[in-house]
Amino acid sequence: MQNQLDSKELLSKYQFIVDHGRCRDGVYFYQGLHAWHDSDGYTVFVGNGVVTITLLFHGKYHADYPTQSDFNDFLAQLKKLA
Repeated sequence: MQNQLDSKELLSKYQFIVDHGRCRDGVYFYQGLHAWHDSDGYTVFVGNGVVTITLLFHGKYHADYPTQSDFNDFLAQLKKLA
């Protein structure tokens, strides 16, 4: 996943989903994507129900996905956001 998505871009996408999405039980939903954060706000998550990216403190991140194709589809979803 390295070199495909930087942490600043991911945080920007997270904020876009929060700003434009609908909130339900602390999770924001926008065009098939969802975003939420942990209780202290230092860790944020962006996902689509199949793929989840966890953005950790200090700009590190981790992606959880079943197949590379699923991950590529998720990245395409993110790129569509303004």
